[in-house]
Amino acid sequence: MRKYLIALFLLASTLVSAQSKDAKALYGKAMNSLSGAGPSHDPIAGVDLLKQSAQLGYGPAQAAYGYVLETGFQVPVSLADAADWYRKAAEQGDDTAAWLLGRMYLIGEVPGGGQAGEKWSRIAADAGNPFGAYLLALSINDRDPKAAIPLFKAAANKGLPYAQLYYAQSLISGRAINVDKSQAYVWFMIAFDAGVPEAQAPLQLLEGDLGSTGTERAKTETRELEPKVLRSNNARGCTGWSGELDKIPSPPPLLDATCRTN
Repeated sequence: MRKYLIALFLLASTLVSAQSKDAKALYGKAMNSLSGAGPSHDPIAGVDLLKQSAQLGYGPAQAAYGYVLETGFQVPVSLADAADWYRKAAEQGDDTAAWLLGRMYLIGEVPGGGQAGEKWSRIAADAGNPFGAYLLALSINDRDPKAAIPLFKAAANKGLPYAQLYYAQSLISGRAINVDKSQAYVWFMIAFDAGVPEAQAPLQLLEGDLGSTGTERAKTETRELEPKVLRSNNARGCTGWSGELDKIPSPPPLLDATCRTN
């Protein structure tokens, strides 16, 4: 009996391993079909192969197929199904899928509300995902600014301009952190340079508070810090899509080479 159970276990392990290899191969074929512009470029076939890989349990394919369904790429939009595929990928440790799932809850694309959104955003944040950290901070900021501030700061350091704006605001609010107008000026300036117009008015007010000497010192610090916190320097290649730096960032193009995971 014991030998029979061991044989069964080994057979099951072999089947799972083979299935995993097939799923990864299908994902590779899908991405090959989705890329390029020549005769081999076949988005419809690519999406079908992606679905097959996702159904076999391959996490990167599940995340990418969720993106297909959320954005309506070659298929009708199905937000509920997109959330299901994101969830499957997130349960395998995909932090991008976790933040995208949290995003869907927090902006009301699927029912479940803030609690579910915060759960998945926190999972993404704990994995080091700046978008998850930012969305979680945005969700809890009014009721728990003390917990939100380090999340805003983490996302600010990874180049998200609205996180930089909110972190700067926290430095002058005094709600859950000591007021630091010089540091606030630095982060407002970085956010403004990244294209956040809401940072302009507080910058002008702070220049009056800091005076010429304090303002010059803050500008010098900004110049030194800014290159280190640019999104392009902290994105691991996946950057530049439309809506990336919006107040509520849009999903990254998971079908593009720079944003793929495997």
